[in-house]
Amino acid sequence: MPSINITPQEQAFIEKRFKLTRAFTWVGSGLLALLFGLTLWLWMTTPLFINPKEVALRLEEGTIPQSSIETMAILLPVLTLTCFVLTAIFIFFAFIGFSNERKLIAIIKRQESTREPLETIA
Repeated sequence: MPSINITPQEQAFIEKRFKLTRAFTWVGSGLLALLFGLTLWLWMTTPLFINPKEVALRLEEGTIPQSSIETMAILLPVLTLTCFVLTAIFIFFAFIGFSNERKLIAIIKRQESTREPLETIA
């Protein structure tokens, strides 16, 4: 099989992709653990800000302090905007990921087009 002709820029791109995919296993796992821990901590310490059942129960009972209702009313638009920003960031990263995939597919297709058929090698 002939060797593939990869430019130095493409080789650097492939190495960078390899390192990022290896690193993401640890980084992604750590981020998920951090997110789970934060969610659990908030659930236990401030259930009014994360547990809808608790909020509904306390609203029915009328036991939510006015200061908490005001805080929740202020935080709602902030959290909504934060969700929109995070969604935009996610979409942006998806564009970057798909761009990298297109580059990698182009390299692979170029390699496949230079490969000799198996019948001629044997």
